[in-house]
Amino acid sequence: YSAVSPDGKELIISYVLPSDSSPSRNQALYRLPMDGSTPPQLLVTPPATSDQYIQVEWSPDGKYLYYVHNNYSTQSADQVYPNYKIFRKAYPDGQPEQIVEHAFWPRVSPDSSKLVYVSIDPLTGTNELFLANADGTNAQVINTGGTTEPGVRDAPFFTSHGLSIIFSAPSPA
Repeated sequence: YSAVSPDGKELIISYVLPSDSSPSRNQALYRLPMDGSTPPQLLVTPPATSDQYIQVEWSPDGKYLYYVHNNYSTQSADQVYPNYKIFRKAYPDGQPEQIVEHAFWPRVSPDSSKLVYVSIDPLTGTNELFLANADGTNAQVINTGGTTEPGVRDAPFFTSHGLSIIFSAPSPA
């Protein structure tokens, strides 16, 4: 997974180093300049080899990075999905802060004031779309009902004007 900075100068990637470079095989977040002048630099250090960082997203104002974390060693045998958590980090030198539990696919509104994400129950796989303030507060379920309620909601994003949210919703089986 990758995201280009709003100014087009940097790239953040969720990346696994080649096996000859590191004994760790977990996905971590790296930054690198778009001009390729330096190799990828570790941005968020995974605390353990079972930690994974994915779905990185810049806020359009360039002030924050949002990303998803999970640790596979904390997953119980009866779980359908991992314990996904959304974090945000002031860029470049802020400390990571968890802002949403049991959630993934973070997307920030064009004005950087709102966050849309998918909340998922790790035991059943049931998911819902939520809209919250950019810091994760004041979360509200987005009613996606209509004539047919989708069984899965995925990959949300804001339209360019920020007035609508588009998401994937396959027909229920």
